[in-house]
Amino acid sequence: MRKTLKRDTYIDFLRFLGISLIILAHVSPPDFILQLRCFDVPLMLFISGLSYANKTIDNKKEFLIQRIKRLLIPVYLFLTAYFILVGTLRFFNVDFGIMFKHILGSYLLMDGIGYVWIIRVFLMIAILTPFLIFVNASIKSTKVFFIILIFSVLAQNLLVKNNIGMNFMFVRDFVYYAIGYSFFFICGLRLRNMLYSDMKKIMLFSIALFVFSIVYFYWKFDYTTIIPFQNYKYPPSSYYIIYGIFMSVLLYYIKYLLPERAKIFFSRKQIIFVGSNTIWIYLYHIPLIQITTFLNVEIWYLQFLIVYLLAIMITYVQVYIVKKIENKSKKTSILSYFKG
Repeated sequence: MRKTLKRDTYIDFLRFLGISLIILAHVSPPDFILQLRCFDVPLMLFISGLSYANKTIDNKKEFLIQRIKRLLIPVYLFLTAYFILVGTLRFFNVDFGIMFKHILGSYLLMDGIGYVWIIRVFLMIAILTPFLIFVNASIKSTKVFFIILIFSVLAQNLLVKNNIGMNFMFVRDFVYYAIGYSFFFICGLRLRNMLYSDMKKIMLFSIALFVFSIVYFYWKFDYTTIIPFQNYKYPPSSYYIIYGIFMSVLLYYIKYLLPERAKIFFSRKQIIFVGSNTIWIYLYHIPLIQITTFLNVEIWYLQFLIVYLLAIMITYVQVYIVKKIENKSKKTSILSYFKG
């Protein structure tokens, strides 16, 4: 269905970094750290774009079915097990306050128990992937591409700022989210095939755009602290989008500056494992966040280490068991959804 490329372990490292920062956000770090790290989801969408560069989609229907299954089946398996466990714990007077509205909202990838909104974003971008690949391929000039991108970001910002459609859930939570996060994905598509000389120009351009947005923000709002990028995340608008693009481009550009000996670090099996199993690490961190909060683990970095390491360990055991079963049965089954 799609052409395959040699695995780029640096992309695994970026996924490793992205999922680490996402989990970090959920342990309530100091505001300075919270704002700095909020390029995490944009980075993950940018990486997704990098991964789909140079790939052709011959059968769009089959592609969409496979992508939807790959996203939804693990999430629904996890949620079902999670709610069964929560329901069982009620008999032992351990109540996490889960009600029917939380269950329904979680399966719909809305509010629910929280955290699952990111799956909705990835699902929307997956649906838009064939279209975004077409758009990227249709715009031959990189200069024209980024001019269109800037005006699209400004248009999105104008609509959100003026509260146009924000009172309608479909427009606010689906249309604006899909448009806003597609910017990161299509940037990843574009940058993967750029020459180093062109990458330098894009890096300088993103720096200039970011600096301009920072100066404008401080001048307009008279801020004396770090810009609260997080405030422009739901749905994504200008400052959040520009920051996300800038950090994603910067991190990808660094790849070209590193000496060869440093690149060995990105091939470490621990990093590749985390980068290859982000969805299950993310899912397992949800109850671990709730458990550590319930147990009053108040030191944020201690909570982060406990949640992060346990999520990786549980995922590792799960993947290990699944691979053992698959090696014996030699059959493709639903077990494949317990990896990745």
